[in-house]
Amino acid sequence: MEYLLVALTAFVLILPVELPDKTFVATLVLSTRFPALPVWLGVIAAFGVQCLVAVGAGTLLSQLPQRPVALVAAALFGSARRSCSAARGAPTQRRRNKRRSTRRR
Repeated sequence: MEYLLVALTAFVLILPVELPDKTFVATLVLSTRFPALPVWLGVIAAFGVQCLVAVGAGTLLSQLPQRPVALVAAALFGSARRSCSAARGAPTQRRRNKRRSTRRR
């Protein structure tokens, strides 16, 4: 029963936040061709299925050993940070060191 309460709470809290993105556009397009109520009910049902899949995947991932998962997550966040910094044109450590060495001369 506790899991059902947690799933329902997550569903209710995430639903208003997630609907305005791509689902909103799909709902808008579908509601121009079909009655609004069935489209809205379909969107809610699809979101429910998506939540169930996410909970199932999270349950499976929680069965993995904690240490390797933490290391992989840290590596992914580190690589994402580096790629975001590179995309923004942030200077890398090598470029910073090169600039410092040319300034000293």
